[in-house]
Amino acid sequence: MRSFSRIRAGLLGGAVFLLSGWTAWAGPFSERILFVANPGGLSKIYIVRPDGKDLSRLTHSHGLEREPQVSTAVRSVAYRGTRDGNDEIYRCNLVGNEITRLTHNPASDRQPSWSPDGERIVFATQRWGEEELAIIDSRKGDSEGIFRLTWDRCQNCSPNWSPDGKWIVYCSCMQGQSDLYIISPDGQTKRRLTREKQEDLQPNWSPDGKQIVYQTQRGPRDTASIAIYTLETGEIKVIDLPEVANYPTWSADGQSILYVALGTRLLPRPAQLQTYRISNGELRKFELPRLSLTSPLLTAQESEWTPFPFPW
Repeated sequence: MRSFSRIRAGLLGGAVFLLSGWTAWAGPFSERILFVANPGGLSKIYIVRPDGKDLSRLTHSHGLEREPQVSTAVRSVAYRGTRDGNDEIYRCNLVGNEITRLTHNPASDRQPSWSPDGERIVFATQRWGEEELAIIDSRKGDSEGIFRLTWDRCQNCSPNWSPDGKWIVYCSCMQGQSDLYIISPDGQTKRRLTREKQEDLQPNWSPDGKQIVYQTQRGPRDTASIAIYTLETGEIKVIDLPEVANYPTWSADGQSILYVALGTRLLPRPAQLQTYRISNGELRKFELPRLSLTSPLLTAQESEWTPFPFPW
């Protein structure tokens, strides 16, 4: 009996070890792709594993839901929603309930991005006229104050917080066209990254914080493509893609780029997710499954590939 008890205890201990390890392991069971689709006419947020399994809808409220971003630090998703009739920032847990409204202003609030510790959220807002960036407490929202980050009196948008917390990259039209800038979270230091005539949009930090992927129009086809900016050297690598590309984001391991492909200018088609492998340039279509046998095929509008801790 004693030996059986020791074996049973060992098996249980091993199971606990494996389960605890799953939450940190970077693999298909701990990564998720969040994407936006509108099968019923309103944009909604969905979650699927990188292998195409376990498709589910995150939230089920009325109104539009877009621009999701996960914080593994506080196990929550921030997003833009209109359930109360206006563009506001919301927060929910990893299974889509326990929804909290974080902003309360008649102006549009959108494009939330978490600080690495999950304590703050930076977002774009029109509450001062032109779109500027602001920071709020991720739990209290703007009910106890808001920190205005930019004062440029022009369109500033698409903020994305760096993994080390030292910088926020964003798009700004201070010089006419949209360029990439980085700014410190206290607003004291700002630096312009791109200086071309073409529009640079939708920046996202790599998981190691050394590079930024973004949408650009510098490709040889003179259409929306993607580029990678290296912080240390300032080098820009433009990736020539056969289709119009929007909303680029990194895979959780930093080895691939996920983006929304829209066909070509002459042959546009419904949006679909594609991946680009950085090491060899391999392109792959990401097949989105159906929610049910009778459900329509989902077409993605934007996406994020992220580590995703289990919601227990």
